[in-house]
Amino acid sequence: MLYINYPSWLRPEIFPFLPGFLGQIRWYGLMYILAFLTAYILAKKYLAKQEQPLLNKKQLEDLFLYGIVGLLLGARLFYVFVYGFSEFAGNPLSIIWPFQGGQFVGISGLSFHGGVIGGVIGVLVYCWRFKINFLAAADLMAMVIPFGYTWGRLGNFINGELYGRITAAGWGMLFPQATPVFTYHIWVQQIAEQIGMDITGDIFVNLPRYPSQLVQGFAEGLLVGLLLWFVIARFKKFNGMVTAFMFMGFGFARFFVEYLREPDSHLGFVVALGPGDNLPQLFTSFLNLSMGQILSLFMILAGAAIFVASYILNKKQIALDFKVRSKN
Repeated sequence: MLYINYPSWLRPEIFPFLPGFLGQIRWYGLMYILAFLTAYILAKKYLAKQEQPLLNKKQLEDLFLYGIVGLLLGARLFYVFVYGFSEFAGNPLSIIWPFQGGQFVGISGLSFHGGVIGGVIGVLVYCWRFKINFLAAADLMAMVIPFGYTWGRLGNFINGELYGRITAAGWGMLFPQATPVFTYHIWVQQIAEQIGMDITGDIFVNLPRYPSQLVQGFAEGLLVGLLLWFVIARFKKFNGMVTAFMFMGFGFARFFVEYLREPDSHLGFVVALGPGDNLPQLFTSFLNLSMGQILSLFMILAGAAIFVASYILNKKQIALDFKVRSKN
């Protein structure tokens, strides 16, 4: 078999052997706690090394509270109105209600781009209310958010959701919950033959997918985070610079990883200019763009705008620092 089977021992629930509510607690929720905790610890560590820290311990905790609330609200509302409005229109309560069929299922359906917007608004509100330099606080958050983001994508992988497009690559993975495809398609038969899968007599078949959740966690999380922490922050010239590069880095990484990820079934490709049938289950052309890629392009543009605006706002301080360095 030229593919990887999804780990059979992995379950979305942490304690599936326990009865009632405890047996329904999921790893995905724990991943969010670990994400926020990781970001907080890193931010605290960074501030501890500063001669004149921007925030004290209480202010940092409050800043994170505002940012987290904004992130969760933005991620949920953006998902509802951009990705799944028709799904929630008939039952608005389901937007915030974590129970389904009498069972606790949690809140599923959060938008990454909406989370970024909501988080920025939350930080902005806190800084405006307590007279904190917004761009400096945003830079602090920008350095640590990617490391927390990685936990979220790991949670998606454990849930077996947000899987990638069908592939014959050796690192493709067979996700049990992936949508099966009709075997009468020629391309399905060709891929099955390439990976050594016998589909004789089958009407539907589940084919391997890219583990795009793990790729996203690495590229958008660890890679962007390390770049911001060890390179951009170290050579930071003005407040807002790290935030600008976070937006551009996230947008750039997300844009290309989306070529591996299957678009939302009810949206498909927003731009479909590639040759052929433009099947959302397959990568066939760089000219087929998903909603996530369109939003990522806007994110890159937003990062460039933040860079220019921040530079202009800090132009006097940049010139002063240059003079001081020249004299030394």
